[in-house]
Amino acid sequence: MNASICGSLLQIKLFGGGINLAPLPANLDPQVVEKTLYRMFTPEWLRDTVVSHRVLNLMRQLFPEKSERFTPLRWAELFYTSAPDLLKLVLAFEGIELDTFTMLMFYAGEGIDPNVNRECLLSPWVKPVTITS
Repeated sequence: MNASICGSLLQIKLFGGGINLAPLPANLDPQVVEKTLYRMFTPEWLRDTVVSHRVLNLMRQLFPEKSERFTPLRWAELFYTSAPDLLKLVLAFEGIELDTFTMLMFYAGEGIDPNVNRECLLSPWVKPVTITS
């Protein structure tokens, strides 16, 4: 993750819309920011947040007269419900056929946490389900 992405993540108005999470100091170390973000949030959440905000910014550029009306909560709900459709469009654009095998490979690739031993903030309250046969 480079310094501009780290800075973008800190400047994104993640919660509530009008407040930046933190002012960016001039001597910001991208590696420290990256480690902190990965301790606080899963990489998937960070990726989805960046994609969501890039699409939101695109919509605001396409409709500048209605830019103020794209509120964070409404956008989050819309993006959450339409993300699967966006994935289908991206796959189709890349020429990848969405069949059962592709979905299973997608779930295998994205569903397995590469940082399974990483402590998450919700770990004390959220436990994985144990499947028994």
